[in-house]
Amino acid sequence: MQSLQGKTILITRSKKRAEHLLHHYTSQGAKIIHIPLVETKAPSDHFASLDSALKHLHDYDCLLFTSQTAVEAFFTRPSAPSAEELSCRVFAVGPQTKAFLEKLGVQDIEMGTVSSSEGLLQHLKQFDLEGKRILFPRAKDGSDVLIDGVKRKGGNIIFVEAYQTEFPKDFNKEAFLKLLQGDDVDYIHFSSPSAVNHFCAVVKGQAWNEHHIQFFTLGETTKEALQQTPFAHLLKN
Repeated sequence: MQSLQGKTILITRSKKRAEHLLHHYTSQGAKIIHIPLVETKAPSDHFASLDSALKHLHDYDCLLFTSQTAVEAFFTRPSAPSAEELSCRVFAVGPQTKAFLEKLGVQDIEMGTVSSSEGLLQHLKQFDLEGKRILFPRAKDGSDVLIDGVKRKGGNIIFVEAYQTEFPKDFNKEAFLKLLQGDDVDYIHFSSPSAVNHFCAVVKGQAWNEHHIQFFTLGETTKEALQQTPFAHLLKN
């Protein structure tokens, strides 16, 4: 990778999850501007569907996690099992989600060779999913790739809302656009499809210095989300 010494990177990840990224880039000599584009909040049903699923967790064969936020929401509910009590197979979308599960004591976590929903689906397709009950806690507006793919393989996948994403309450659109219209930012880092979607909503119809800025992404799922936008050409390899 080209040296980041003296470069300015705009980090869009939530305050709660950004510490590792901030250290990663500052250790390479980069300057950091941290403006979160995503904030998580409780699900629209106030955890009713997740709590109900947790009470019947013994009825499920598999458990799918596609984000650290979903893992946290799952294991912090009052009726959540301990890691040792989990009897179903656990699948993670990628190494960061897997590592987060391992920190909680969960073992024997499976994942695909590609860190995306599609990659995890390809891994799941190796198994006989016919009639299997699969619990999938995720964001309210998450991707349906896994849901549709598992259903086509005969699996009974149950999606439960674990959290919602929204713009941070203190987000200042005018100040954000003013920053992008100057030459101060060299790179923007996106950690989730939600951050990509929020960015696109902010800059839609607005003039900004896209000829100067390149994008980094965390994980294949976020990369794929960015590739579906008009700004795919800004993605740095």
